Amino acid sequence: MKLRRIATTGALAIAFAVGCGDSTEPQGDVTIADLVGSWNATSMQFTSQSNPSVTLDLITQAFGSMSISINPNGSFEGTFKESFSASQQNVSGTITLQGNTITIAFVEGLDEDVSGAFTLAGDVLTVNGTFQAFDFTPGDGNDNPEPANLVIVLVRE
Repeated sequence: MKLRRIATTGALAIAFAVGCGDSTEPQGDVTIADLVGSWNATSMQFTSQSNPSVTLDLITQAFGSMSISINPNGSFEGTFKESFSASQQNVSGTITLQGNTITIAFVEGLDEDVSGAFTLAGDVLTVNGTFQAFDFTPGDGNDNPEPANLVIVLVRE
């Protein structure tokens, strides 16, 4: 469940940073209106802050999927699916933007809000942030969360 929560957080962070547009150049002054729509995560990579050689991409390595829909009022809903267990977790909350920083506040799905810098190039959003409690070994029976850097890439449907 922690793995799903972490993956969901990452995916949502990226989705919120992605905006509308056909340009391949990064765009400035992104607003919530630019984020309205459906997004899919193509990568959600966590890197240990204490040991940068330890990484886990919940989409490409753990075969997960994440999709979210952002509404005009800044609220969002989405799902994260784990392919190994075929389980699905719903997520929801609100997003705010300030300059090139996005903040995702969860109502459902995660116990930790996510904040980080983002860039938007066309329909691809990249979010660079941190996650305070990521467990790199979720199936080992121990709860070993640690701070991690997070890079999420989302693509508009």
